[in-house]
Amino acid sequence: MQDIAILRMAQAVARHAAGRHELVSKNVANADTPGFRARDLEPLDLDPTARTPMKATRPAHLGANGEARLRAVFASAPGAAGPNGNDVSVEDQIARATSALGAHERAMAVYQKTLDIVRLGLGRGGR
Repeated sequence: MQDIAILRMAQAVARHAAGRHELVSKNVANADTPGFRARDLEPLDLDPTARTPMKATRPAHLGANGEARLRAVFASAPGAAGPNGNDVSVEDQIARATSALGAHERAMAVYQKTLDIVRLGLGRGGR
C-alpha cells in the first residue's frame, strides 16, 4: 500500500499535523515561563516537482523510515515578547492547534477514502 502516492502524502500531512500539535502543546504549557519562545513546524511542502532525492551523510539526518524529520522553527514575530521575554500568545496557539487538528482530520479522511477505493477495486467492497 505504501506505493500509492496519495497514501504517502496523507501520512506526511498527518505526521506533520501531529508534530505541530505537539509543539503547540509545549508552547501553551510554557506560556508563563520567562524567556520561552514559541515554536512551530516549518510548513509542509508536498510539491512532487520540487523534490530531489535526499542523501544521508549520517544516520541522524533521516528518520528510521528514510523520511526527513520535522524541523521546528520559532513561530512568533521578532519583538512580540512580553516583559518577561516570553512570546507565547495563547490565542495564536489555539488557532494553530485548530489548524493542526483540521489538517490531521483531512489527512485521515483522504487516507481512509483511498483505502476504501482500493478495497472496492479489489472486490472487497467499502468498509
